Amino acid sequence: IQKHGNEIFLTSRNLGCLVVINVKSRSCHLEPINMSTPTLLHDGLKINDKYYFTSTDGQIITARNKDGGLYNRGLCVESIIKLKRRPNWCRGIAIKDDVALTTVDGKYGSSLALGIHAVSLSGKYIGEIRFSYDYSKIGIKQKPLYLTGFDIV
Repeated sequence: IQKHGNEIFLTSRNLGCLVVINVKSRSCHLEPINMSTPTLLHDGLKINDKYYFTSTDGQIITARNKDGGLYNRGLCVESIIKLKRRPNWCRGIAIKDDVALTTVDGKYGSSLALGIHAVSLSGKYIGEIRFSYDYSKIGIKQKPLYLTGFDIV
């Protein structure tokens, strides 16, 4: 979720598009994303005229708003960057200079560990920091179902 002026932008994983809500006019519309490959968008953010998204299978997608006429409106993908390895989950995105950060792993049924993966916007792998969690140290008797990052602030 991100707010710009009177508009709220929501990613729709199942539709592969943005849902744009105008709170002033109380209207909404879908903003399709023209991609050459299917992907399940999860989180995204808008910086100036560029959009950055993560997909659940570990991709960073960059797009711009381009009006290509009657049959090609909406966002057009500029690049799809695959992470160095395929995580079992991918959530949240932060952009700093030319670097994208996203949280990876921690899906239901996996080990209780997650990471923050860094990749340049040109696709070069920068690194990953891993975090693990020992739930028994804080008195929890039952193992949690998942441990994942939800966003990067």
